[in-house]
Amino acid sequence: MPIGNILSLACGGALGALSRHFVGTAVLHMTGWRGHWGTFLVNMTGCFLIGFLSTLVALKGHWGIHLRFFFFTGFLGAYTTFSTYMLENFLLLEKGQWGIGMFNMLGSVVVGFLALWGGIMLARVVS
Repeated sequence: MPIGNILSLACGGALGALSRHFVGTAVLHMTGWRGHWGTFLVNMTGCFLIGFLSTLVALKGHWGIHLRFFFFTGFLGAYTTFSTYMLENFLLLEKGQWGIGMFNMLGSVVVGFLALWGGIMLARVVS
């Protein structure tokens, strides 16, 4: 991968991770709510951003590879992967691939939860 792509990805990732932290912290300080509300806000704003930006790219087509690496893989990848998950599901459903789309949505939640549970159980056994 060319160095320009790597730098775009790294800068976007750093800003995305910082943004995720600051949004979660702001929600806590503004509301006093701990836990999932900051994550919820990050996920929903990430979905909005990936929908908006991917549509701009599709309609305008003027984004170079550095901007794509910066925003999509870097910034949004570090901010929230949930937005990519939602975009991929939307695209599957939009193409009429309802079976795969629904399997991906439901399967990711169920299998992801089971994988989380398995990791927790294994960590408890080995520690």
